[in-house]
Amino acid sequence: MPECHLSICNVSRKYGRLQAVSHVSAELTEGVYTLLGPNGAGKTTLLSILADLLRPSSGRVCWNDREVHSMGREYRRLLGYLPQKPGFYPDFTGRRMLEYFACLQDIRKPGRRIEELLELVHLREDAERCCGTYSAGMLRRLGMAAALLSDPKLLLLDEPTCGLDPEEQHCIRKLIGQLSGGRIVILAAHSISDLEMTAGQVLFLRQGRLLAADTPEQLCKSLEGKVWIVRFPLEKLGEYAEKHPFSCYRESGSFCTAVAYGDVPPVPDAVPGTPELEDVYLYYFAGEKG
Repeated sequence: MPECHLSICNVSRKYGRLQAVSHVSAELTEGVYTLLGPNGAGKTTLLSILADLLRPSSGRVCWNDREVHSMGREYRRLLGYLPQKPGFYPDFTGRRMLEYFACLQDIRKPGRRIEELLELVHLREDAERCCGTYSAGMLRRLGMAAALLSDPKLLLLDEPTCGLDPEEQHCIRKLIGQLSGGRIVILAAHSISDLEMTAGQVLFLRQGRLLAADTPEQLCKSLEGKVWIVRFPLEKLGEYAEKHPFSCYRESGSFCTAVAYGDVPPVPDAVPGTPELEDVYLYYFAGEKG
């Protein structure tokens, strides 16, 4: 049995009549996993269940064959969690905030660990600034440091790049890519761009159900023969879009490529295209708001 093994066994969660998560099962070992789906897909609910902040209506979550709810503090010592909106005291400095979280986690003599994490998330020079003066990206990096204080075996990140500018997104993605050794990292995302430099495996979630789970390469391979394209001059985009049922249109210079998905070509002049991750996302989620 691997040292890091998270088993999600037929997990469901209802809020009244709303089925937020429906019969999700997966076996996860060391590495980075991206839980991908549009807003409202059930990602945050599933992460809350994995963090043992929310009990499933049915099913169970196990860490190395032990049900996490029965592990109590032992499980929490294995866990690092970054919610969408982490709470920080605006008058606390970044360093003091980490010292406070270390105290809550009963981490003794955390000084060296805090300095290592401030360096890792590029906040050493801003450690004495108050959190109220931090940018959104700095707060997200501080949240990453807080989640890593106990050197967790399971790291849960809820949309860690949401609302950040491209430079901060790149910084967070690069950081996540450095964290996979010796632990399971699960990050929720609703954008295909969050797969860059992060995902070893992708778990597609829609309306609370797990649709597919595999590496990006295998997911693309599974769409071979189901992607159809037609290339035409950009000036004809309006005319073409009005007449033909394509899922998306991609511009390149003075030309446009129309893309559709299915077992048969949507129009006679469509030819097979090479599947990309964006195609996998659109194949599962075209037409949904995200």
